[in-house]
Amino acid sequence: MVILKIVSKNEKNVVVTLEDGSVLFLSKDLLYETGLRKGDDISEELRLQLIEENQKYFIKQKSFDYLSRRLHSTQELKTKLMKKKYDKKLIQVVLEELQEKKYLNDADFTERFITERIYFKKSGAQKIKSELLKKGISLSLIEEKLRMVVDENESYENALSIGKKKMAALVKRGFDDKRTRLKLFAYLVAKGYDFDTTKQVCNALLKGNEIE
Repeated sequence: MVILKIVSKNEKNVVVTLEDGSVLFLSKDLLYETGLRKGDDISEELRLQLIEENQKYFIKQKSFDYLSRRLHSTQELKTKLMKKKYDKKLIQVVLEELQEKKYLNDADFTERFITERIYFKKSGAQKIKSELLKKGISLSLIEEKLRMVVDENESYENALSIGKKKMAALVKRGFDDKRTRLKLFAYLVAKGYDFDTTKQVCNALLKGNEIE
């Protein structure tokens, strides 16, 4: 198979056009490594190798597209790439390369995810843990980062803050104290706060209707 032309696409990649009309996107590093030039008649073995590299190129591009929007866990990114019907083995190769180059780092992702959920969404530890497990983060890593980031006093203050807003909304709807307490309790549990924190907040906001 003869190479008809090689054109630079950007600083790192080239476009190779073969005599059958097919087009391959390759890294310049691979081009220099193989010594390919216009007019070369490449073997079938090399052609298949180039096709594989071409597939890896598109997997990388799609990966960077996802990562440019926000951080992803390794499993999360893998799931999205699998949905694009890319080759499973090549996806794994690309993921390992991204990890090696620090584009993917589950520890950093987990720590940032926890921090954002606590400070911006005021979520409790249980909900955060559940969300991270769904993203393929190991329980041991989640618990390690929760211990690093979560402060018990701050967790209580966050629960109290969102509890006050929820209680005000419930009072406006005309619920009596008992119904308000039950709904407030359920709301805080759904937000990921543990039983003790939820009980303390409900008791603080509904004095005279303490939860035993």
